[in-house]
Amino acid sequence: MNKKERKQKLISLLKTKVVQRYGTDAGPTDRYNMYLTEIIDSVTGLVMGDITKAHLTEIEGRAKKAYAGYLKHNPMGLSANKRKEAKSKPKFVTPASLKNDWVIMDFFEAIENDKSIKADAQKLHDTKIAVRRTLDEQVARKQEIQRKERVEEERYLKEQNSIMEQWNYEQQVSKWGGGCVGGVVETSYNNNYIY
Repeated sequence: MNKKERKQKLISLLKTKVVQRYGTDAGPTDRYNMYLTEIIDSVTGLVMGDITKAHLTEIEGRAKKAYAGYLKHNPMGLSANKRKEAKSKPKFVTPASLKNDWVIMDFFEAIENDKSIKADAQKLHDTKIAVRRTLDEQVARKQEIQRKERVEEERYLKEQNSIMEQWNYEQQVSKWGGGCVGGVVETSYNNNYIY
């Protein structure tokens, strides 16, 4: 998950938490709930980088003001719903550190960052293995080329030595007046006879 996707996921989670905490039960199409999500959009829409605690504090402050304004106009509506929810929901014992929604979102972001770090580390490891494999292949190809060049050079040297031996032999034969006995010249380098 890239940085942009993580930011969108965090904003979505933020909208859900703010509506759960300060909104009504009328659903996402309720004007008041839509206003809460617009508050989040207006704050996060101006953020180019990461969402900081200052941005979260601003969102919470504006949501609290909207909540207080809603309670003034609907004193029984929201309070009654919230009281009913509190009575109907089973109470779970949660650590004190997880009771604040912002702390939960910080934990969520930390978990996402850990996943991102692990994914980046795995990607780096895979890249290193691919580079190592490529280098090993290149070294093997170079060694094979060098081996072929050595074999070709040895063949060439043998051929040159054979030519040189033939030339030396011919020089010796011509120097002694020929090694021809009965019209037959015997050569030692390839056991051929010339008549």
